[in-house]
Amino acid sequence: ALPDDPALRQALVRLAAQQPVAAPVVYKGLHIPRRADLPTTLDAALQARSNQITECLVGAGLVGGASPDCANLLAPPLRQRYGQRFEGAAVRSVSSVTLRLRDGALLASAHARSACSQAQMDNSARPAHCPPEAARALARPGRQSQQALRAHDMVASTVKPWLTDSLLSAPGGQRWLSGAPREQLLQALALSDTAFFIDHLLCFDRTGDPATCSGPAVLARRAQALGLAAPTNLLARPADTPSTPRLLLPGLPLDLPPWPPTGPGAEVELAAAQRCHSRPAEQRWRACEGPQLAALVAPLWGQGGARSHPLAVAHLYLKLVAAARGQAQVPAPHVLADGGAPAPVGFRQAHAELILEGLRRSPLVGTARSACVSVRGPEGCSGLGLAMKTGTSLFPQHAMTAPQRAAHCQAVFSAEDSYRASPGNKARPLPPGLARDALHCALYPMKWAVLIEPERPGAEALLTVVLVERNARRDDGRLDAGDDRGPNAAAEAALLLHAQHLNKPPR
Repeated sequence: ALPDDPALRQALVRLAAQQPVAAPVVYKGLHIPRRADLPTTLDAALQARSNQITECLVGAGLVGGASPDCANLLAPPLRQRYGQRFEGAAVRSVSSVTLRLRDGALLASAHARSACSQAQMDNSARPAHCPPEAARALARPGRQSQQALRAHDMVASTVKPWLTDSLLSAPGGQRWLSGAPREQLLQALALSDTAFFIDHLLCFDRTGDPATCSGPAVLARRAQALGLAAPTNLLARPADTPSTPRLLLPGLPLDLPPWPPTGPGAEVELAAAQRCHSRPAEQRWRACEGPQLAALVAPLWGQGGARSHPLAVAHLYLKLVAAARGQAQVPAPHVLADGGAPAPVGFRQAHAELILEGLRRSPLVGTARSACVSVRGPEGCSGLGLAMKTGTSLFPQHAMTAPQRAAHCQAVFSAEDSYRASPGNKARPLPPGLARDALHCALYPMKWAVLIEPERPGAEALLTVVLVERNARRDDGRLDAGDDRGPNAAAEAALLLHAQHLNKPPR
């Protein structure tokens, strides 16, 4: 039941070779020496169910009629809706990790791609029913690998616990713990209102002076305290030896420039911030002018260089739940039964409790509500006690249909080739507009979801993190919602996986 990750398999083989010799196997009088077993945390039954649901979500067994397995796993309304998308697939790719909440043990890791997505990644012949793609393969910064453990993209709003904790930790932040401000903060968390957090963290909320704001410094300190940039070593043990193989997965890079700005360009940057803040609500703090401001704002949206993989996101939420329990440390995600090197939780208990309360509203009235209704019917997730967080990666070409994007990107690639063919331009940067368009043609439309089951006596609660590439409808070639408040295929996948964990498919 090992996840399909060659590096993990090789590391476990090396580690198994270090195991002490166990009692020999006796066969017809022969004593056959053997190594002791290497126990892992993986749950074979849960892994099999996770594999099954991910295959159904990428269209396996749905094209030409649902297979019996997928028919049982996906309710008729979902099957009908997914059948209206290219390949009859809910998503083009899905990667999920499921961990035991109390100690971070990795129980299952599943990954699947649709036939068209797989052909695109392999640069192989595409099936006839595939939608138009960009004209050529690029070294895309948001590209997923084949293994669920290494799937990565911009982390989007999954960083909201960091923003909330920073707001609570900033000067005067304790006011958010009670009364009307507390309700306002919980609503912002449930609706994933990033502009609300940036307004307050950059002191554009009329309670501070943007020119002397300490919010960004608090953000940097809290990122360090939460260990967001720390890599995850799946093979870590509380007492590692130098010979223990390591399997390091990168943490979450959040490079924040100094702010407020100082020096000759400070007034220009602050003026750009004021203009950006003054935009209408749906545009506030998006595509801001000023290089320093843009470099600061992008990580707060979880965009740009703020990229990571599901296990790193899971680690943040493991710390959050442990802090709400009152723990000072929590084991890191691990795959060895005796593993799980402890890490500081980083959150204050009161902050963690408030954040979790906001995330419990997401399935009821927030960004995960539409997924709950889609998967579970009109009653949604009421009464389940789930905490959820959703996120949508940057994808500026969201308004284009698949054919329009393919034609547009063909023109962009041709313009890039022509520029590079001109004498002296080979090593020069692309003109800003062309560079922007080339980057946009290299992105995938991704969505995230985090699902935290409630902890109850006598039952093991699980944590699931899902990353998907959205699919488009066949009738008009358009993707589903481009923000956190519309349909979220990742949240639907997380809820379907949750039902499989309980071994009780939804109605």
